[in-house]
Amino acid sequence: KELASRSGASIRFQNEPSPTMYARGTPDKRQAANDIVQYWINSSGMDRVPMPLEMHGRIIGTGGSKIKEIEMVTRAHVLFEREPEPVMVVRGNETERAAAIAMANAIILAVDMGEEKVLLMDVNDRTHVRAVLGVKGAFVKALEDTTGIKVRYNLKDEDSNKFLILVGTNEQRLKAK
Repeated sequence: KELASRSGASIRFQNEPSPTMYARGTPDKRQAANDIVQYWINSSGMDRVPMPLEMHGRIIGTGGSKIKEIEMVTRAHVLFEREPEPVMVVRGNETERAAAIAMANAIILAVDMGEEKVLLMDVNDRTHVRAVLGVKGAFVKALEDTTGIKVRYNLKDEDSNKFLILVGTNEQRLKAK
């Protein structure tokens, strides 16, 4: 449809016995369709991203839901190979491939996310609470900025258990501690 609307030609594809495109219309419209297809072919590329086998299913999602979303949003084509090494193969132009890889990496990162409660001993009064948070939360903001972690906390005066909850990857949580 996109090719037809861009070129003005009527387009039909046939896969058997070999992939063939048929364009009907004026010579200019047929040439425009051919030029657009050649541009798409020439600007298209492929990236092979090493990907552990156990991540293939996570990126594919239940019933293919996640991979369909990646392909719909980015317009890239994504598939997986097991041999000779497990990889994710991404086809499309450079922007499409980069977006698809970023979405896949976000899914992988989400798998690795967790949270950890850090009890704060000897935080008894408002002075100690301010020291932990920093002026207007400056310490917490700096911790989030430098480690990529998200920090939630319970530092209410009436609670005897005061704690921070660190949300992020294992590596981010270790760095934050």
